[in-house]
Amino acid sequence: MGKKLKILIAGAAFSADLHMDGYARCRDIAEIAAICDKDKGKVESLASRYGLKDYLIYDNYEKAIDETDCDLVDICLPNYLHHEVALAAFRK
Repeated sequence: MGKKLKILIAGAAFSADLHMDGYARCRDIAEIAAICDKDKGKVESLASRYGLKDYLIYDNYEKAIDETDCDLVDICLPNYLHHEVALAAFRK
């Protein structure tokens, strides 16, 4: 198999869980490089549910986007928070 799609998940609550269910079904082509949430416990809980082992944890989306080697930023935050995160991802 070729290179996997590296994903940074911004947010670790409800929608992140839904997205992780999809990513868990295609581990051969996608890998979670990092998860960002202000609540580290939510990150650890999400990662544990899906058996993630090799990923970075961030509590600041700007730092996560700047430092994570990823192909995709999956914004799993409430809709009103998408704009700023999307702009930061586009700038990167």
